[in-house]
Amino acid sequence: MHRFNPVAAQVLLGLEGVDNNIEPHSLAIIASCYEITHTIPTLAEFAEAFNTLLYARAIEIDGDNVSLANFGRDIINAARSKANTEIQPQELLEFVYKELSGYKLKSMCNRTVWTQEQYQQAIDLLCDTHK
Repeated sequence: MHRFNPVAAQVLLGLEGVDNNIEPHSLAIIASCYEITHTIPTLAEFAEAFNTLLYARAIEIDGDNVSLANFGRDIINAARSKANTEIQPQELLEFVYKELSGYKLKSMCNRTVWTQEQYQQAIDLLCDTHK
């Protein structure tokens, strides 16, 4: 059985604010994840979270664009409704993770998200913008 990890919650919540027109697309996703926790997942952590979310159909891929699917939006909306107030992104992340924790998966996708070089380039670009 596969379970969602906290990075999956970070990626799911991060995708909510991603603009698919940004190049490279990985930068938008990583930057959005960074804004939530001020941490950047490793490529392995990100790939596991991404593949679990993809298998659960919480996210969708259309060409190079990655976006929330209805199930992903439902998870985020359920987390927001349980929070009942305006909360900080880190707190919302905890609610999203609690929602995801209730699901177990028999399998997960095995898609190569990005190469280590592509991921590192996006991280370097992010670091350059936050200097």
